[in-house]
Amino acid sequence: MSVIINMKYLLVTIFLFSLCSISTVEGQRGFKGSILAGLNLSQIDGDELVGYRQAGLTSGLKVSFQLKNRLYGNLELLYSQRGSSAKLFSNKGSVTRINYLELPLYVSFKDWYIENENYYKLSGEVGLSLGNIISASVSEEVTDYNPDWFETKDIGWMLGANYAFTKHLSVTVRYTRSINKLLDDNTLFERYLLGYFWTIRTDYTF
Repeated sequence: MSVIINMKYLLVTIFLFSLCSISTVEGQRGFKGSILAGLNLSQIDGDELVGYRQAGLTSGLKVSFQLKNRLYGNLELLYSQRGSSAKLFSNKGSVTRINYLELPLYVSFKDWYIENENYYKLSGEVGLSLGNIISASVSEEVTDYNPDWFETKDIGWMLGANYAFTKHLSVTVRYTRSINKLLDDNTLFERYLLGYFWTIRTDYTF
């Protein structure tokens, strides 16, 4: 069982975002662009599968701009795989897979300045994440619901931290939790589906 949104809208959005990112970073002081890639470990409340066992990819682009002193605003465009699974790194058993186009919007506060190389070692971040389902599927073992019932829009809050090894290379750890329900249906015996996940990724800043 699956639901798929036309991929041409995803490709057009990524293309336009890339052009804006490059022109902004090159054309204005205080703006920086990054490419991102990493791993999501996710689960869904309400499906009776416990643990962050659904592993998926996350990748995309980021633009960061200085607001004041060590405070920065950030905008990302990500491809994000989420869902839930009975076993980690397994396609067997109960599995829900959801692919999102994700737009995190957040502020970050930086600290531990390396003066001779002009960058900060540490930063903390807080903000919101807006998502839209690209495609979704569930295994045959999942009989309580199907992806045609899923809410295609996702709004979540997020907290994270970033550690920079060099001026260009850093690692980010982030927790994201949905605010709205993925599914709210009386046929599920007053249960609901609510997604949340951990992300660990590498950021390369130009």
